[in-house]
Amino acid sequence: MSNPTHAMTKATVGALAPDFTLIDDTGAAWQLSKHRNQIVILYFYPSDDTPGCTKQACSLRDNFQAFQKLGALVAGINYDSQASHKKFKAKYNLPFTLLSDPDKKVAKLYGAKRTSFLSWLVSWFISLPERKTIIIGKNGTVADIMNDVDVTTHTGTVLDKVRKLTMKKILLVVAHEGYQPVEYGHTREALEAAGYQVNVASDKEGTATAGTGSTHPHAQMYAQATVDVTINHVNAHDYDGIFLIGGKGALEHLDNEATYKMMSAAAQSCKAFGAICIAPRILAHADLLAGAKATGWDDDEKLAGIFAEHDVEYRNESVVSHGNIVTAQGPAAAAAFGEAIVAILKK
Repeated sequence: MSNPTHAMTKATVGALAPDFTLIDDTGAAWQLSKHRNQIVILYFYPSDDTPGCTKQACSLRDNFQAFQKLGALVAGINYDSQASHKKFKAKYNLPFTLLSDPDKKVAKLYGAKRTSFLSWLVSWFISLPERKTIIIGKNGTVADIMNDVDVTTHTGTVLDKVRKLTMKKILLVVAHEGYQPVEYGHTREALEAAGYQVNVASDKEGTATAGTGSTHPHAQMYAQATVDVTINHVNAHDYDGIFLIGGKGALEHLDNEATYKMMSAAAQSCKAFGAICIAPRILAHADLLAGAKATGWDDDEKLAGIFAEHDVEYRNESVVSHGNIVTAQGPAAAAAFGEAIVAILKK
């Protein structure tokens, strides 16, 4: 095809996958961007019907139903012709698409074109792409780039990565200093027990530390949390739900415009969201609980007044679910808070 690429920006993890159009094994034009909202696995391999490439392709074939169940599309790419691909596919009954990149432009775009002197010298005599796999998420961004692929473990590794990619992701937001460890720990346990992937956001990078004073036997176990992303870098679209954890440091570190903006983006995207302990006050300050029923920590007997100022109906209950919003009172309600989140996500 005369114009196989539609952009010359090279593929990098986290960036939009460069679009391209190539001829497939049937002779039809295959364009990457037409497969948005679907996980796409692009695997570059050296040559049709050679021992290593056949082993790799047959392993993908034997596990093809597993990829289908995960909603993933598989496409192999090398420099061979459409006729060669058609023959290779028929010989081994391969159920996935094979694409021809005779001009090597897509291989170059995705970093599969040999570039070192030695590999250039080899490919000068035998033109072969590197063995590399690119996993592209449903949103069209590059989720993973696998280099130095081992054909014996390739399929299993890709399946594991795709399974992780398809897991529902929940973001728990903690203060970098002074979060409530039991609220964090028991909420996380309930979510992970239900099969959800949990990430942690905070106002600073590194390791967040819990507040002191809790006598709960599990407090020490969750006294530290590794921060996966800072609040100002959170993309609400990457998560199925975002929830604030309370504690002495919550108002000091999280009651600010950065958190309001993040939680507003979640609400506007119709994501599940909420808070536990003192953190529902942050949602009220952001005007995200207006018209909703909610609860929270009220030992200072100020919560009802704060909620009233922001048109929130206060409920003196351990956990309250209202639409896609979940709020809870404190550490004793943390496990139930996590279970209520799971119930909302399953609706």
